Amino acid sequence: MKKKNILFLCTTVLFFFASCSVEKSAVTNNISVLPDNARYTMINYFKDYHVNYIIKDKGYIVDMYSDIRIHFNKEGEWTSVESRDIPVPSDIIPYIIVSYIKENLSGDYIVVIKKTRGKSYVVELNNGLRMKFDKKGNFVKSVDI
Repeated sequence: MKKKNILFLCTTVLFFFASCSVEKSAVTNNISVLPDNARYTMINYFKDYHVNYIIKDKGYIVDMYSDIRIHFNKEGEWTSVESRDIPVPSDIIPYIIVSYIKENLSGDYIVVIKKTRGKSYVVELNNGLRMKFDKKGNFVKSVDI
């Protein structure tokens, strides 16, 4: 009898924690759940891409069918854009960074861009090269991965 009570208690606790995590990470594909800034980004820079799902946690993760994933903070500002095989849309990237890549690495393109807490940028190119740019978009350094 005592074992059954312990098993029941453990099962109840497990279901409680599982239900909390589901509420925390609600999944949808409707961009209306995003904050205004994130919706603006989606409409203006990713209107030709179809949303696979959106996960809400501490921020938002938007996964698209074209293998692009965007992370937004809770205010709706994008913190990273990741792609597998296609370029990250250049309109979302600061112009000075796009220009630097075109002038110095023609033929290569950005597959990942992340904003750091200091608002600098880290980009990864399709050739595996990682580059850091300051908050104004000026090149700082590069590192092969």
